[in-house]
Formats: sequence, structure tokens, C-alpha cells
Amino acid sequence: MITLEKFKEIQSDQNYKHIGLFNRDGAALVRFNSTNKTPSDRLEMIEKRLSSPTLTDEYYIIKGKNNTQGDTITDDYIIINENVKPMLKEEINGGTYIPPIVGDKVYNFREGIELNSKLVRLEIENAHLQTQIKELEDLVKDLEDQLAEVETLEETKENPIQDFLTETLKTAAPLLDKYFELKERKIQLAENQQYNSPAAQDPSFNNLNKDGADILDEKIKMFILSQDPETQEFLKQTYNASGTLDGFFTMVDERDPTILQDLKAYVNGN
Repeated sequence: MITLEKFKEIQSDQNYKHIGLFNRDGAALVRFNSTNKTPSDRLEMIEKRLSSPTLTDEYYIIKGKNNTQGDTITDDYIIINENVKPMLKEEINGGTYIPPIVGDKVYNFREGIELNSKLVRLEIENAHLQTQIKELEDLVKDLEDQLAEVETLEETKENPIQDFLTETLKTAAPLLDKYFELKERKIQLAENQQYNSPAAQDPSFNNLNKDGADILDEKIKMFILSQDPETQEFLKQTYNASGTLDGFFTMVDERDPTILQDLKAYVNGN
């Protein structure tokens, strides 16, 4: 609580552009001055109003602000009414109410109720936030435990790809062995067929590849053996003397192009 003279000093320092006088219930006794009225004029009116014998409350409130917007928060000052005996207590509903004081600022009963409601709300919100914090802490702890379990499993379990390959090889190894065995038998059978062919057994072909002649070479020899004795003898001598198939074809073409054409037709299956 302050006196009106003390407020004048404050106004001289703060220089509020708009001031007004209100009772403890917030009702305006002297409204805020408009922009065409100076704060000094309004302060003189407030001082005159406070001297009225009809104002019997122990204190009143002067509010100050610097604009006229409705949502502007005012600075409130509790002014002692020096025309009545100062009292710090108010009789309310048969009880005693002591206005809360913050520094030089005293709140009226309505404002005290509002402050108390805000305090209760903040306490409830704080309790709710504390509960949320606890739940989040528990969640974090649970996630950390799960992460630790996953890391432990990663360290202990074997590589799944390696496991798959190991099991596959166990199953496939016997099959692969059987496959290569059959492949080897097929190759041997093909070689035996070549060695047992008439061309392979004919001693006239002294440069026959005993390790397995290719199909073209085998067909040429079969063609030679299918000719009449005179032509067969010529072709055998030419074959043995040529050294290469290209040389053999050239020598046959020089001797008798017709024989070469018949040879090509035979080789091609015509």
C-alpha cells in the first residue's frame, strides 16, 4: 500500500499515459483518461475523488497503462484512503481477509481469488507434467533395455547367410559328386565311341588324334571310307600328307572340286 503522494512520485518516473481510479472490486471510479486528456489532469481528478466523504473503503486502486488496447495489462497500485482509519483487514462474509501484498502492490479480494485459482491450476498442471515425465523416463528405460538385448543377440547369434550356405552345401555336396561322376562317364562314353568308329580303327589314317578327334574330323574320315577304292586311296594319302584340315581341303579342291563339294555336303548332312 502506498499513499497518493507516493504514487505521484511513481507517475513522475513512469509517466503513464493513461491512469484511472478503481475500487477493490474493479469498478471504475475515475475512468482512464482519453488521448485528448493528460495524465496530470486525470490525476487531479483522482485526488479530488479520493477526498470525497462517500469513499469509505480503506484503500482504492490506481491503474496505469501506456495504451488504450483492451488486453493491455495494467500496473496496479493500492492507494491508502487517508480519509478513513487505515486497516489491513477486511470483513468478508463474517471472516477475515488480508489482501495479499507484493512489494508495494496489494491485490483486492477478487484478484486474490483469481491468483489462488491460477495457483491451484498450476499445481494440477505441474502434477500432470510430473506424471508424464515419469512415464517418459520409464519408456526410455524400457527402450534402453530392449536395445541392450538386441545388441547381446547380435553378438551371440551366427551369421544367417553362413548358416544357410553350410546347410545347403551339406545337402548339395552328394548331388554335385553324382553330377560330376555322370559327366565323367558321359565323356568317357563319347571318347570310346570315337575310338571304336570305323575311321578311328582304320590304320590308314596315321595322324588320327587318339585323344579324341572332333566331330568334323570324324565326319571327314567317315566320308573317305565311304568312297570307291581309288578315290578312298587318294583321299587317305591327301589327308595324311596335309597336316591340317585347311591344307586337306585345298589339295582335294585342286585335284577334284567335285569330291570337295560331295565332302561338304556329307559333313553338313545334306
